[in-house]
Order: sequence, then structure tokens, then C-alpha cells
Amino acid sequence: YKNILYNEYVGSLIGEVGKKIDSLSVEEAYKKGVFNGDFLSPLSVVISEVRFSNFSIAQTAFSEFKDLNDFNFVLKKYKGDIREPIPENKGGEVGLLAFSLKEGDVSNIVENNDGSFSFFRVDRFLEEKPFTLDLVYKQIERKLIKKEQEALKENLLPFFLKKHSVEFYYDVVGL
Repeated sequence: YKNILYNEYVGSLIGEVGKKIDSLSVEEAYKKGVFNGDFLSPLSVVISEVRFSNFSIAQTAFSEFKDLNDFNFVLKKYKGDIREPIPENKGGEVGLLAFSLKEGDVSNIVENNDGSFSFFRVDRFLEEKPFTLDLVYKQIERKLIKKEQEALKENLLPFFLKKHSVEFYYDVVGL
């Protein structure tokens, strides 16, 4: 029974820890995290991409682009689109190639992971910038709660021993 009581007591203490985390401590952790670079959206690139199911159509479209030197025309004609920003070191072959180009540059034809083919224009680069507090608030709060719970688990026995002045007489028990 003592283990059940102990586990219930510790569980209730750990459950109470989350109620002690206030918004000021979350804000402080956020500021420290931004300073350390923990809550930054990564450097990203925005591209307009034209994608094709086979290489010959991709070649035809790329030739049209070369002849007209008008990517927007090809983008519209072949129903291309602007992609979500690609973070640095992500996005496979397209992502790697995009970061090697400059704004306004158009890539050569690339084979994608799914077997399709595409070429794209680098529209712009998005700099690293801090996420807003509201986007990372819950993440920081969970991190602080977990940290408090771990500290409670580690310090519970020493706290009780000190609070209740428990002394062990090892010589009496033969240790």
C-alpha cells in the first residue's frame, strides 16, 4: 500500500506543477530562447515551379521559356504555381538547387523524388526571423512544466528527509 500512496502523492504533486507556470516565466523563456536562436523560422526560399509527369513535356516547356525568356508565360500556360517556402537544407534536390541560385534565376529541369520533372524560378529568400510568442507559447509552457516535474522528482526524497529531520543510524543496522 505504501507504494500506491507514494505514487498517488507524487502524481498529485507533479500534476500541481503545471498550475504554477505563469505567463511571465513563459515570456522570459521566450526572450532567452530568441536570444539563443531557439525560436527562429529558418532561412527559406520561395519558388514558382512548373511540374510535369514526363521529361519530353518538360523539355518542350523549358524550350518555350528559353525562346521567349518569359517564365510567367510558361508558368501560366503549364499551370505552375508558387510553392510553400522551402527551409534551408530541406526540400530535396529542388531545395538544394534553389539555394544555389539567385533571386530571379531559373533552374534547369530537375527530376523530383516522385519521378516527375520540373523547373522553377527563385522568387525571393525569406530571412531567419523569430516566431511570434503566440506560435511557440504552448511549446515553451510544456517544456517548463516538464523541467519543473523533473526537478520535483529528483528533489522530493532529499526535501522530505530534510523537512522531517530524518536521520539514519547505519551503525545500528550494521551498515
